[in-house]
Amino acid sequence: MNMGVFLSILSFLADILHFIKVCPKFYIEIPAKKKNRANDQSGNDGDYYLLNVINKHPKVPAHNVEVYVDEFYQKNFEDSEYENISLNFPIRLTWQQPVRYSLPTLHSKGTITYLVHKNNEIVLSGWCPNDFDYFLKSNKEYLLRVYVQSKEVRSKNWYLTFSITNNVIQYITVKEI
Repeated sequence: MNMGVFLSILSFLADILHFIKVCPKFYIEIPAKKKNRANDQSGNDGDYYLLNVINKHPKVPAHNVEVYVDEFYQKNFEDSEYENISLNFPIRLTWQQPVRYSLPTLHSKGTITYLVHKNNEIVLSGWCPNDFDYFLKSNKEYLLRVYVQSKEVRSKNWYLTFSITNNVIQYITVKEI
């Protein structure tokens, strides 16, 4: 084999291994403590439902990390298929700790809020243009397609499912697609 061809192949394989080892890799999980009870700026108590975002390569930090919902579905309990709730734009979920000046750098784990239950209302906890809120109805099942985006990489998609019965959030699951 020609030495130039050998070195080209070796360089190509090194680039692939470098990409696999060096890029952050994200994993989403439901924490043991599924929600926090807290006050908002108005002094209202509320339950904030949480997801952990984990960088599986903690020695390689992920910069400007954001978590998005880009597909949103609902169905009645007796229905077999979900109905698509049209989103004009992806919804950026909010970090549990407020982000002041720039998006966070994630070395190992961070926590986001995806639902807020307060004042007898359940709202998708995300940033939308014009402060638009997605209020969720009781006695329905919901499915959200979620992904993590950083400056370095976009994660695989995840399905977050839950149901709301008599204004109680239950059966929360998260699954990689």
